[in-house]
Amino acid sequence: MAAKPEQEPVYVRDLVKDYDDARQMLTQAGVSEAVLGTIDAEIKHIKTGSRPKTVPNTDGSGFMDLYNDTKVKLVSRCCLPVDQFPKYNFLGKLLGPGGSTMKQLQDETMTKISILGRGSMRDRNKEEELRNSGDVKYAHLNEQLHIEIISIASPAEAHARMAYALTEIKKYITPEEDPNYMVSFLSFS
Repeated sequence: MAAKPEQEPVYVRDLVKDYDDARQMLTQAGVSEAVLGTIDAEIKHIKTGSRPKTVPNTDGSGFMDLYNDTKVKLVSRCCLPVDQFPKYNFLGKLLGPGGSTMKQLQDETMTKISILGRGSMRDRNKEEELRNSGDVKYAHLNEQLHIEIISIASPAEAHARMAYALTEIKKYITPEEDPNYMVSFLSFS
C-alpha cells in the first residue's frame, strides 16, 4: 500500500525536491541522466513499496564489470503456488523446525532468503494491522505469498549462487517432489 501524498515522509518530499532540482540543473549544466534515474527509482520504491526489477550498477551504464569483480546485488522474487496446492504447508516446509531448513538453505547457497507477502506472518491479526498501516516497510503484505532471494557477490558468483538457491528452493515448493506429500494428502482426505 503506497503512502498518500499528505502522509509522505519527509524523506520522500526531500527526494522529490532533489529530483526537481537535479532536473533543472540537467538543462542548465548537463547533470548525468543516471543521477536522475537513481533518484527517480528511489522515489518510486519509497512511494509504492515495490523493488526495482534489476539493480542498477554504480556507474549507471547497465553493464557488469567482470574484469574488476565489482560486487553486484541480484534480487529474485518467486511466487509460491498456494492456489494450486491449498493444503500444502509451504511455510512449514521452507522454514523447517525452528527455522533450521531456511538457515541451512541460506548457508548452503550463500544468499539471503525471505518469505514475504500475504500469509507470511504467524499472527494474522498483526499482519492485517500492519497491512492497513500504510507503512512502506509492510507493503509486501499486500502482495501474494512469495520468496525473495538476494545474492551479493561478483557477477559470475552472484548468478551461480542465485541459480543454486532457485534450484534448491524449487525442491521445497514442488509437492510432487516431496515423498511425504501424497501420504499426508491421502491420510487427511
